[in-house]
Amino acid sequence: MKSRIVLYAEEGKVLTDGSSYGKQIFLAEGVSEDSFYEITEEEYESIVADAEREYDGL
Repeated sequence: MKSRIVLYAEEGKVLTDGSSYGKQIFLAEGVSEDSFYEITEEEYESIVADAEREYDGL
């Protein structure tokens, strides 16, 4: 039986690898936890707002 690795962000933080974001990350087989790092919730909200503006501009 294989075990699944789950990463949890600290309070006020969001985990990301640059394309996926979450408070909890369930790592797929072959994905390293080293590829994820924490950003602040404010940084995450800014990234989402920028993406929404870009989408609206299409």
